[in-house]
Amino acid sequence: MEAYAAKSPISSSLISTTIGFFLPSQGLSIYGTLVAVGKTDSLVSFTSFKDDSLGGDNNGDGSGTLPAPNDWTYLQINGAGASGSVVDSCLFKYGYYGIYISSSDPLIQRSTFRRHYGNGLNLSYSSATLTDNLINNNLQYGIYLGSSSPVI
Repeated sequence: MEAYAAKSPISSSLISTTIGFFLPSQGLSIYGTLVAVGKTDSLVSFTSFKDDSLGGDNNGDGSGTLPAPNDWTYLQINGAGASGSVVDSCLFKYGYYGIYISSSDPLIQRSTFRRHYGNGLNLSYSSATLTDNLINNNLQYGIYLGSSSPVI
């Protein structure tokens, strides 16, 4: 288990078989290549620090707090340098968005986006490839397209 508390951009990253717990107003911004690849029985997860369903009681308060949409911000994949990014077999829960993609064309496949305050996936100026994803129970749109033409 890892708790991510990144406020500054990350230029490249490889994430596999882990759980990223985020505190309020925190997220992860990628400006280089991200490779986050889980397995069907072991998803790479991005969720609220209050989410005890993954990895146990992370904040040590028993059932004193429950996760909710907007508990953290989002994973941002940003810029042309991030176009080779791959998100495969990942789980995103309780953020403002699951992933915010801006001016980048990553591959997002076999991943789940649920219980976000905004959109599961938010695309801006993107031709991302979105394949075999489960997107449900988000408070706004499953996929929001702003000047984007993804391959679905």
